[in-house]
Amino acid sequence: MVNMNLNRFKIAFIIKVSDNNECINTLNSLAELIIPTGYEVEVIKIENKNNIVKSYNQAMKSSIAKYKIYIREGIKIINKNFLEDVINIFKKNWNIGIIGMSGVKIIPTNGNIFSAIEQVGKIIIEGNMT
Repeated sequence: MVNMNLNRFKIAFIIKVSDNNECINTLNSLAELIIPTGYEVEVIKIENKNNIVKSYNQAMKSSIAKYKIYIREGIKIINKNFLEDVINIFKKNWNIGIIGMSGVKIIPTNGNIFSAIEQVGKIIIEGNMT
């Protein structure tokens, strides 16, 4: 059942953790983000290796945050205004329910989003930007 009593001023980062050192790097990068005035942030770590989908679902249900951001350790968000940018997307577009860091306008037949002609967003992998 979906929790309809969500706190619209709360943001939850739900992080899959399998390497504590990588998780520390991710947490350090999250600490550098600008938190919009009036909002609070919580971090929920998931360490269950057996059923990650179940773990994500439990974490989702455990938080009353309206905005839930799912990431894995090792991710660094470069845009310091990421949180406000995300919140503004949802405020301006009521029909949007979920967004991602990157994607494509048309999924290629091979299923590889990196080979798509029209990509949206950016991912930097070890110095290479895609």
